[in-house]
Amino acid sequence: PGGYQLKDNHIYGLISPMHGTFSAALEMIPDAVDGLSRTDLDSHANMPVVGSHAFVLADSGKTCAVSAFSPDFEPLDVPVVDAVELYERPTDGKMCLLLLQNALHVPSMDHNLLPVIL
Repeated sequence: PGGYQLKDNHIYGLISPMHGTFSAALEMIPDAVDGLSRTDLDSHANMPVVGSHAFVLADSGKTCAVSAFSPDFEPLDVPVVDAVELYERPTDGKMCLLLLQNALHVPSMDHNLLPVIL
């Protein structure tokens, strides 16, 4: 996609709606990330935020100034990426891939945040 630096063309091809299958990508994603994490809904977020356990597909080369909950903190410049999260549905245990485009990437976080408006 325009202007993106793909980290792994093969993985991106598997996940892209025009190529491959999700089942093949499901087999590869667990090897690409370490450990377990959780994904929470965040009513104060307006963009998805992925942490250290998400698999980054592409880096847009852009950043976003993110403000904390208090004006006492300086805004942080956070990279904007396309990423994939492996998600296990609690109702039936089925594994799903969540493709998040234009997500904020904060590797120091051990969880992910999704805005409720998605």
